[in-house]
Amino acid sequence: MKVGFNMLLWTTHVTKEHLPLLKTLKKVGYDGVEIPVFGGDAAHFEKIGKAIKDNGLACTTVTVIPDEQHNPISADPKCRKQAANSAIQADRAAKKLGVKVVNGFTGSSIWHMLYLFPPTSPTMALPGYDVFAKRSISILDGYKAEGVKFGLEVHPTDIAFDTASAQSAIEAVKSHESFGLNYDPSHLGYQAVDCVKFIRTLEDRIFHRHIQHVWWGDGDGTVGVFGGNVAFSLEARDIQQFCARSKTWTERPGIGIKRREPLSDGHSRTRATPPPREPQSRSHAAGHLKPPRYIFVIAHQEVYWRELEQMLMDNFDVTPLVLQEQPDRGASTIIEKFEAYARKCCYAVAVLTPDDSVQNNGNVELRARPNILFELGWLARHLGRDRIMMLVQEGTDLTAFSDFHGVLHRTFKSHISEVFKEIMRELASARLQ
Repeated sequence: MKVGFNMLLWTTHVTKEHLPLLKTLKKVGYDGVEIPVFGGDAAHFEKIGKAIKDNGLACTTVTVIPDEQHNPISADPKCRKQAANSAIQADRAAKKLGVKVVNGFTGSSIWHMLYLFPPTSPTMALPGYDVFAKRSISILDGYKAEGVKFGLEVHPTDIAFDTASAQSAIEAVKSHESFGLNYDPSHLGYQAVDCVKFIRTLEDRIFHRHIQHVWWGDGDGTVGVFGGNVAFSLEARDIQQFCARSKTWTERPGIGIKRREPLSDGHSRTRATPPPREPQSRSHAAGHLKPPRYIFVIAHQEVYWRELEQMLMDNFDVTPLVLQEQPDRGASTIIEKFEAYARKCCYAVAVLTPDDSVQNNGNVELRARPNILFELGWLARHLGRDRIMMLVQEGTDLTAFSDFHGVLHRTFKSHISEVFKEIMRELASARLQ
């Protein structure tokens, strides 16, 4: 499996000033890049393609509808013509880059009919697919002549936004061999579309993949899955609050962030570390509306609760809940916030680390923080001792807390992964695996 990086994270137009990044990406271990094609001539992309090849990297590409003047579904024929020309330019640029798949969007003339009342009948939507086909076939024929395929990003507001509409779009263009899909589950999960069923249904038409590690929050009922009529342009400090109100996802900056894009035979994937959240279980995020099973994570040091959080998400069908990452939701005190979230959980894992230095009869004892012990005790009473797991870092003194004498726990030195097998065994015993 090859791993690549999307240059769109830096720029919408790669130029010679970005070329040193190619050497850096290759040096740190990436195998390819995805190049945004939002403008520029074929000669420009031929130079970029040569630089990519000279650095030993593979390449994929992505394009967009840049503005209303290039809108393929515009009522203005001049705009539609410019859109067609833009698509052909992207096709030629892709060929110069040595790319076999161009990913992008087409828009939709019937998106506004999605939530009409009385409900939209299937026949009402058919003219929209006819328009899509009429304006796409000639472009797809051009792609075929160049030996390039087009991967439509399945995305709300586009002609294909879920499994059923993607099937309709394919049928509309009579299964044109140059027409396929760009699969990105981040656009499907929050609609409650089964992301796995999508693959099984349309596997032969998925030409390209953007797979990101994302989450969908429950929201607080203020807006629905499409965000409602709320401002989308937000200050950085507002993003987490916006994601809590809606079912929007975002990436988490900081510790452990990775963006990967395996590239093979014209297919690609991306991955990013998930954001602060009230997260969903994997089965829920995949479109199976199974209630999440929350595990309360108690820890003082961020490096350990993040490691544990990621371990639980990657290996178990559970939803880790870290108090530091949750919105206050009207709580006026920390204890109110703690109790509100703790009551949602069916299990708890406490990480005790030597964070407090205490003088005791002339001796220095390194103890866990008092709030960690309080939360552990509260949850032990609320859930029962059989629904609690203690992970203790070496060097943490528990002798001062007689209530913990005889309580079984797992000890680790530097990383929680050292006791992964023990964690797996206990969660399996609790029927949480």
